Amino acid sequence: MNSITSPKDVLKHFWHYDSFRPLQEDIINSIVSGNDTFALLPTGGGKSLCYQIPALILDGLCIVISPLISLMTDQVNDLNNRGIRALLINSFMSKKDIDHSLDNVIYGNYKMLYISPERIQSEMFLERFKKMPVSFIAVDEAHCISQWGYDFRPSYLNISTLRNLKDVPVLALTATATSAVADDIVKNLQLKNVSKFKKSFSRDNILFSSAKVENKLKYLLEWSKKIHESGIIYVRNRKKCREIALYLKSEGVKADFYHAGLAHESRIKAQNEWMNNKCQVIVATNAFGMGIDKSDVRFVIHIDLPDSLEAFYQEAGRAGRDGKMSNSIVLYSNSDIVKLEENFKSTYPPIEEIKLIYHQLGVYYQIAEGSQPDTAFAFNLNDFCERFKKPKQVVFHAMRQLEKADLISLSDGFYQPSKIKIINGKHDILNFRDENPAYDEIIGHLLRSYSGIIEQAVVISEEDIASKLKIDLKILESKLNYLQKINLIEYQVRNKDSLLSFNQPRKSINETGISTKDYNFLMNSAQKRMKSMIQYITSKEICRSKIILNYFDEEGAPEFCGHCDVCIKKSGNKMPERKNLRNDILRAVGDSSRNIAELRELFPDVEEEEIKKVCRELCRDELLAIKSGGRLSRSAN
Repeated sequence: MNSITSPKDVLKHFWHYDSFRPLQEDIINSIVSGNDTFALLPTGGGKSLCYQIPALILDGLCIVISPLISLMTDQVNDLNNRGIRALLINSFMSKKDIDHSLDNVIYGNYKMLYISPERIQSEMFLERFKKMPVSFIAVDEAHCISQWGYDFRPSYLNISTLRNLKDVPVLALTATATSAVADDIVKNLQLKNVSKFKKSFSRDNILFSSAKVENKLKYLLEWSKKIHESGIIYVRNRKKCREIALYLKSEGVKADFYHAGLAHESRIKAQNEWMNNKCQVIVATNAFGMGIDKSDVRFVIHIDLPDSLEAFYQEAGRAGRDGKMSNSIVLYSNSDIVKLEENFKSTYPPIEEIKLIYHQLGVYYQIAEGSQPDTAFAFNLNDFCERFKKPKQVVFHAMRQLEKADLISLSDGFYQPSKIKIINGKHDILNFRDENPAYDEIIGHLLRSYSGIIEQAVVISEEDIASKLKIDLKILESKLNYLQKINLIEYQVRNKDSLLSFNQPRKSINETGISTKDYNFLMNSAQKRMKSMIQYITSKEICRSKIILNYFDEEGAPEFCGHCDVCIKKSGNKMPERKNLRNDILRAVGDSSRNIAELRELFPDVEEEEIKKVCRELCRDELLAIKSGGRLSRSAN
């Protein structure tokens, strides 16, 4: 494998591409030269090749640290299919399997190891890491290391400890980072003499717009039928996700839905059908999209407001990756803005409430002040909230803040609880219950207590069910596993390892160490992000592209982009005709062919000379080709 040393040769040999996207080759050469490297490539920039190709050129092993298990799984499968030896370690593996995989990494001539930031702190990994022939470390979603960023994850702060064990180059990659967050990434990863690469956030082929509407379903239906090409509709709520997809389907649109609560097989099926254009529109939560490289997405519509411009831009940027004109639309009403503001308030409970919940955790586990348990505890959110009469949302966000303050650690199980879905409707499971009285209470409880359990996977607490039914927890779990084994339910079991641990000796309620100044700074930063999102959707004077570029501190942003709804309105409601006409002509040609006369009939309001001019441009850009008789068809390229 190492006989191929040119980045372009590796690209051609394994991925069958002839050329790189902008900045990819520069970033690869920087890592191959042994430099610490920071790369900001907005969505669609091809981040993964920036570490996969140097991993193949350099001797040894590349370690990729990422929080996205589904993305890591997809990449490892893809690499193995290409004949590249890659492994993944995640929270769903047993201790024995992890132990075996780490041995394979050391002795098995693997080129890439994918691992989550939580896993790198285990004693098992750190001991093996010392023996690994590491070429460099790639940190994906690097903005998660900045507490001033929109997706801070405390576990990222531990990555720099690996540099103390091995002084190897580090590549930090992100698709969204302001200047302050970029500086934080460099500082917290301890990057030295760092080479920095930053691609522009400008997307001239995306028509950014927002619309204040009351009937969003009607808008979605009209848009889906107007644009007969691939699209994504983003929503916050899983139930709404399903309902919108079913509504569009009932109106003749090929639509499906995707969210993290679906069974793995259902998610893969929905994703693959959309990727292969068997489904036109995918209605999804923000769980959808990471690592999915579909080039011909013509529209991305948000019907709920993202928390920040970072989150919005990452999702909107999934449109038009092929460079063709596409649309990003945000639909909103006054109530959406109110909800966004309320969501912000619940995410940042009063600091005194956070301190009180920390104190109550000590009471809950009977931990004396000044002592620090050396074991982890199972944490039942429902039980804790019932005991102390607390709203779940407040406790959830308070726990996240306590984790950020390094007072506690929460395992994946806190964020990924167990889920159950009944397969094939009620009929089969009720028949089974009639024939197996020992399962009567469990099945009855599932049907009574969890609405929607037949349509989609619902979150459950095994401890709650066992307590209410007055049965042993292990017996309950055994019966649920059996119902899954005989294909009556889908049972996704949470990761139960070390759900909650105390990182420091328990402090008194007034000595938690949570800085009011730092907390207020975090809260104010989040509030600014929220207000920037509101400014973006409500702006009637400032160019939307300019708002995005200014937010990401990109210098030289033009006052007038010419292709957002604000600029179009200012120019007298004239659409950017040339760009839209290009797409219209390409769609009209389709898989057949057209001549100028036929195109003139299709676009009677456009001058013939304008049609000819655009066709010449499309031929120049190798998107159309002239065939015999002067007929135009799609270029083979």
